[in-house]
Amino acid sequence: MKKIIYFLLFITSLLIAVPLPAYSAEQVIDTEKSCELTLQYCDDYEALSNLDIKIFHVADVTADGEYMEKEWLLPYSVSVNEITAQSEWDKKASTLSAYISADNLKADYICKTDRNGMAIFSGIPVGLYFVQSVNAVTETKTTEFNAFWLRLPDTDENGNFSYNTTAKPKYSIHELTYDETEYKVVKHWKDDGNIKKRPDSITVEIQKDGRLVSTEYLSEENNWSYSWKAKNDGSIWKVVERNIPEEYTVLIEEKGKTIIITNMYAEKHENPPEIGSPPKTGIHMTLYPFIILLCISGALMLVLGIRLQRKNHE
Repeated sequence: MKKIIYFLLFITSLLIAVPLPAYSAEQVIDTEKSCELTLQYCDDYEALSNLDIKIFHVADVTADGEYMEKEWLLPYSVSVNEITAQSEWDKKASTLSAYISADNLKADYICKTDRNGMAIFSGIPVGLYFVQSVNAVTETKTTEFNAFWLRLPDTDENGNFSYNTTAKPKYSIHELTYDETEYKVVKHWKDDGNIKKRPDSITVEIQKDGRLVSTEYLSEENNWSYSWKAKNDGSIWKVVERNIPEEYTVLIEEKGKTIIITNMYAEKHENPPEIGSPPKTGIHMTLYPFIILLCISGALMLVLGIRLQRKNHE
């Protein structure tokens, strides 16, 4: 009998020790509150100063975490309300980054990094933001910081909203050889069953450091691809598609020196389903399982205690 009581005491102590959520209701975003964003740009060797960091206000965020996209985003086929996986966020980041560079879009906020590689944005409103990619070029290497999405407020390790956020973009380092390097753009199609809707060709613009170098046409005749050679000197090469075919969307990926442009057939529905709604960011844990287990454990201990007391009197 004593072993059973000790076991129940052990279980009860574990339940009490489990950290319960501070609240059971979903958090609400304070849409009137200002945010502060600190971005850190450092590679394996040093902090990178004097970089122009550009961020774009992509969507407003409602109190319950829904996204309301800005009008300027609409022509670029990168709706944030249709994203269902991290891989999609990454592909759409690469796509939007290319169009921002090609169209020389004006950022909502710009800040230079200080000697510690820090860019601090203060007093910016709640929203979903896009941080543009940036390259730091020296005589021997290029450090390429990826573009990425960031919602403000962010969430901390406890799942609580944080209106003061610090982030460090992912980066890659490329050694400069200054030799002639081949670059390539390839067109992929995702339109099974709708091949007849493809155009005979598509138009792409090749950009170097934000300047138009050439306009090319991809078709079956050139296997939907085009290649060119240039010195590996740290220049930033981007390719964008123009005049996107009707009923198609576009994604642009960079894999090494190859740029892949994918056109996906987007079948229209009379009543399209709601897909990829932004995930709720509040904590949804409930206290009921813990309360029930504690009550059961307490009741069993009370019954066993009474029985043990009676046995001792006997």
